[in-house]
Amino acid sequence: MKRRDSIKTLIVTSLASGLVLEGCLPKEKEIYPKGINKKIKINSFEKVLCGKFRPNHFKSVVDVIDRFIKIIKPKRIYFGNKDMQQLKIAEDFIRKNHFNTKVIGCKTIRLENGLAYSSRNFLLSNKERTIASKIYRIISVKKNYLIKKKISITYIKKIIIQLGAKKIDYIKVLNINKIIKPYKKRNIYRVFIAYYLGGTRLIDNI
Repeated sequence: MKRRDSIKTLIVTSLASGLVLEGCLPKEKEIYPKGINKKIKINSFEKVLCGKFRPNHFKSVVDVIDRFIKIIKPKRIYFGNKDMQQLKIAEDFIRKNHFNTKVIGCKTIRLENGLAYSSRNFLLSNKERTIASKIYRIISVKKNYLIKKKISITYIKKIIIQLGAKKIDYIKVLNINKIIKPYKKRNIYRVFIAYYLGGTRLIDNI
């Protein structure tokens, strides 16, 4: 991911999550006066799910977050739960490196048909939006069966392909309180998914 694209992605993601950012889009030299930080270290959770298909993506995003925090020095920073992997990685990095900044996860806002608000929705045709809604509903209905392993991931993948998905990058059930240490006692499971409708890649966790 290009450096300026990382900045735009962070801002657009925030706006799509229903958050409001005050200020303007900074110039690249303002954020990267000495180039990218090649030594930045983030949790190994970056290597799975979306990270497997987008190498170094999360390092670029966290690099931007780190720079913004150093400039703005916020007490709180908000991330949408829709990109749970990004939230968990950023939360872990900020907890270890910016003690005065608290990370707050924001509930995913959904349309009546279940489709999560996202800037990528504008790239979908009406037919594709209907398919995305059906995919959300089938995962919601089958979620507990997946968690209890009464049905397989392969079974769900076949249904999603039959519904019209062009390609599935992954479907995985994870306990979000056991992803990154320190672990929490309560078990909360989410079904993570990334798939394509036409040329548009959609992600969600349900």
